[in-house]
Amino acid sequence: MGRVEVWDLALPGKRGEVRVPGGPVYALAFSPDSRYLAVGSADGGVRLLDLLAPGGPEPRLLYAHKDLPLGLAFSPDGRYLASGGQDQEVRLYDLEADLLERVYVGHTGAVYGLDFHPQAPALATGGGEGRVLLFRLP
Repeated sequence: MGRVEVWDLALPGKRGEVRVPGGPVYALAFSPDSRYLAVGSADGGVRLLDLLAPGGPEPRLLYAHKDLPLGLAFSPDGRYLASGGQDQEVRLYDLEADLLERVYVGHTGAVYGLDFHPQAPALATGGGEGRVLLFRLP
């Protein structure tokens, strides 16, 4: 079981804690509207926490990598969540349609960095082999 600790930087001390299934947490990303927190865990799972849910966030499993998820990023409009992993894959999840949209391949090392273009439908990814790949979105 992993955990996410919630701190208020304006006040001293921890404000809360969310338990996340799947073991230690390896990757985190906030949605553009700050409502959601994506969490990548040791079991390969990518989970979504609704931080505004009544009664507190309940982790919702979106999908799983074959190995550790190492990077997460939301698209600027919040529709897509991308993850990169030690399995050398980039996964694109469509949050509106609630489905795994696509799996991109091409890296020969773990994928650590992901970033959506702020205006064009494109995703840049950085791998442990030292390459940056640019993928077009659907």
